[in-house]
Amino acid sequence: MANSLPGKFIPVGGELERYGRTFVCVKRHEVALPKDACFGCWFAKTHRDKLISNCSALQCSRWDRKDGLNVWFVEKGYE
Repeated sequence: MANSLPGKFIPVGGELERYGRTFVCVKRHEVALPKDACFGCWFAKTHRDKLISNCSALQCSRWDRKDGLNVWFVEKGYE
């Protein structure tokens, strides 16, 4: 079975609702190491002692986004 790219595109500045919260798509700054690519994204953080990583359907890297940008999702009001 071949891997498929994430299908949900949210434009920079666009909003997404999940877990009863609203998230904003923001442009990610450049990182020195690939392991830091998700560091500022809400979905890569630990919340109440568990990692929430339900982001596999979201386009966030320049390789799968039609605008060619790397992005993070941050909780609205914290961007």
